[in-house]
Amino acid sequence: MEKRNPPGRLESCPYPLVPAAGFSSGIEPVEGGYTECFVHPVGDNYKCELCHRVLCNPRQTECGHRFCETCLNALLRFKSPQSRVCQNGRKKKKTFADAFCRKEVLGLKVYCRNHKAGCSEQVPLGFLGQHLVECNYQLVQCPLSGCQEKVQRYSLSDHLSLTCKYRTYKCQHCQQDVIVNHLQTHEEKECPSAQLPCPNGCGIPPMPQSQVKSHLLECPRTERSCGFSKYGCTFRNVKEKVREHEENSLPEHISLLKLQYAALEETIMKQHSASITRCKNKLKLATTVVCWVIDIVYRKERVNESIKVEHQSSMQKMSAKIEQLEKEVSELRHISEWKKQLHLTQHGFESLSHRVLSLEHSRDEPLYLGTSNTAALESQVSQHDNLLGIHDVRLAEMDLHFQVLETATYNGRLVWKICDYKHRKQEAVLGRTLSLYSQPFYTSSAGYKMCVRIYLNGDGMGKGTHLSVFFVVMRGEYDSLLPWPFRQKVTLTLMDQGPPRHHISETFKPDPKSNSFRRPTSEMNIASGCPLFVSQPVLENSSYVKDDTIFIRVTVDTTDLPEL
Repeated sequence: MEKRNPPGRLESCPYPLVPAAGFSSGIEPVEGGYTECFVHPVGDNYKCELCHRVLCNPRQTECGHRFCETCLNALLRFKSPQSRVCQNGRKKKKTFADAFCRKEVLGLKVYCRNHKAGCSEQVPLGFLGQHLVECNYQLVQCPLSGCQEKVQRYSLSDHLSLTCKYRTYKCQHCQQDVIVNHLQTHEEKECPSAQLPCPNGCGIPPMPQSQVKSHLLECPRTERSCGFSKYGCTFRNVKEKVREHEENSLPEHISLLKLQYAALEETIMKQHSASITRCKNKLKLATTVVCWVIDIVYRKERVNESIKVEHQSSMQKMSAKIEQLEKEVSELRHISEWKKQLHLTQHGFESLSHRVLSLEHSRDEPLYLGTSNTAALESQVSQHDNLLGIHDVRLAEMDLHFQVLETATYNGRLVWKICDYKHRKQEAVLGRTLSLYSQPFYTSSAGYKMCVRIYLNGDGMGKGTHLSVFFVVMRGEYDSLLPWPFRQKVTLTLMDQGPPRHHISETFKPDPKSNSFRRPTSEMNIASGCPLFVSQPVLENSSYVKDDTIFIRVTVDTTDLPEL
């Protein structure tokens, strides 16, 4: 007879294996081969070369050795050079699943795992899992919540109806379903209908538990505190004894009252002194607040006076500025008179030219002989031409100066109206006119000179996608008197012409290290501003463009500028 290993016992193995204490699915062990108790001895051809148990999911090598699938994986993980196991098992490519052997192993008959408990069934290994689901000797968990006991399947019904401590039982007093394990606690403390005797043993018949509390308030054996307990008396006894104590201990109670009164009087005195202290502190605080208010009112009056003085000075400045503008307007009137004189001169020049032409075309011989008269006329015409050129230059300069005076502002604010937006935008797209400059504006009559530069088709990062707006510091007449570099905060705003008035603004503080804000050495510095000021879809699909016109507003903070 072939010698068999006892079930569940491993022979010495050079590779670490996890004991087959659990099963991954059905009856298959987690590691190694089957440890079931087989009815007939199993031949070595059905045993693993590594764990020497009956093969589980067998795999066969090219040389005919068989291993359990988990044993083969362990063999591949732990490659020990001292092992004498088949070397082909160390190469997974040289192994294959032995389906025929697996079928024969699952057909071997085994005893039920509960055969020691009394089950005599013998089933094929492949059907052992199905049998265990129905076996009456299999241990099953009690389904009741809280119960951790496991019983054999055939005795589960008796356990649920007779022995389980977590089965429900109807209370004989209130007829509620109560867990048997909690029945005693329920009857003693929770059941409102349970009949209980008086806890003090006063001798009355048992009463419902819901009436016990009200009875204890009237029970003659209930202990009560003395009526002077809140004044320090510690006596406790039944009602009759407490009454006798109150009658016989009057002096002691009076002493307690005296002590309580003294303590109360001391507390009142402390609270009185504390309230007096608080009143004094409040009075001091109120005095301080009044002083602050008086100081604030005084400072406010001083500020109002200074504001009045500043207002008067600003009014004087505005009057001086108005006088200066009136002078300039009078000069412009003189210019207009000069224009009239120039027109008269031009008319005379035209008539003179006409006479010269008529003389040239004349065929009268005596006139041709008077060449000296013709030379004199040409000299006069040349002088008139020179005078006309000088007048034209002066008129152009005065016109430009007049336009600047008409549009320039002297408060650091500019509202720039850009008409014919679509045409100008197309010119920028075609590269003909990339940018536009606004008219100059000033922070004051003797302040910084500035303007705005705009790219309708964008510039730099915003080219082709955004409207780019830049701020430019220009060379002015009073730069030598102003502080440099330019440090005033600048706000650029695209004005919304619709009712919502959702203006788009960008504010920046100039960088003192940038050349854009140093004193200009040429006509204007390098522009600085916002290349990504607003995207073109947002600009063109809303009320920012109206009647083919947009408005750009520039605000320069002039609060901290020195007055000149």
